[in-house]
Amino acid sequence: MLKEIETKFSHGIATTYLSIVDSAAHGIIQQSDEYGSDLIVIGTYGRTGLYHFLMGSVAEHVARKSACPVLIVPNKYEEKE
Repeated sequence: MLKEIETKFSHGIATTYLSIVDSAAHGIIQQSDEYGSDLIVIGTYGRTGLYHFLMGSVAEHVARKSACPVLIVPNKYEEKE
């Protein structure tokens, strides 16, 4: 599935993806530190209100805890049929 996503969206740009068993935010931060990342790019649905309060935001947690800059990209993609 990851290869399929890479093929569809990478537009020929070299990509690296990892599969880690951990919480999303902690796994992203840990791998970024181990990899020596200069930048983390992460998408978000931009949920607010009660859902955000109860579930938190992975992107927000990563941005707060990361040692490197984080670029948060809102998901505005709508698949056309």
